Amino acid sequence: YPVPFRLLNDEAKGWLDITYLSPRVRIARGNKGTLFVLKKEPTAVENLVATIEEGQGESGEEVLAAIEALASGNRQSSADTLKFLEGEWKLKWTSQAASASGLQKFATGFDNFQVIGSSGKALDTLENVAKFLPFLVLRAKAECEQDAEDKTRFNVLIQGATLEVGSLEIPLNFIKGTGYLEVLYVDEDIRISKGSKGSMFVHTRSNLLQQ
Repeated sequence: YPVPFRLLNDEAKGWLDITYLSPRVRIARGNKGTLFVLKKEPTAVENLVATIEEGQGESGEEVLAAIEALASGNRQSSADTLKFLEGEWKLKWTSQAASASGLQKFATGFDNFQVIGSSGKALDTLENVAKFLPFLVLRAKAECEQDAEDKTRFNVLIQGATLEVGSLEIPLNFIKGTGYLEVLYVDEDIRISKGSKGSMFVHTRSNLLQQ
């Protein structure tokens, strides 16, 4: 396509031939034969996902640095948090605090989901789901409420759990406790949160529990 530009107060025209175009890379050649390769800088979210998927986050330091860059550069309002938080999320990466429960550390090693919902206008239910095997599933249910002072924080009251073995449901009423979930960043596709004991979580939007 034609490219107008001004050079030394004279008007001139040229053209740019796009030979390759993708969401991240553009290759073009100008009318004088110059070849241009342009690469779009990844967003903070893309950088975080790439760090996890490329295995750079095995030690945790690279992922935590990417999380810090994303969270510090994208301060969100309470409305932003509430807009995207509801729904089903699948755990993509976690860094478990030393004081985290043994059950939590064990469960997050399997397919792990979190479902946040509402029984009315406000978000007030939270369910953690760990799928050990297709026929062996742990479900821990809790009440949650947005903190009155810190709107990024949701106070959680765990009320018990159920271990599903096929069609058999075994109540685990001893699994109880309180804590909170601090949402550092959330959009329509990804969520970063921190637990009350310091564990860090990266979740992605999911619908796998419905399948």
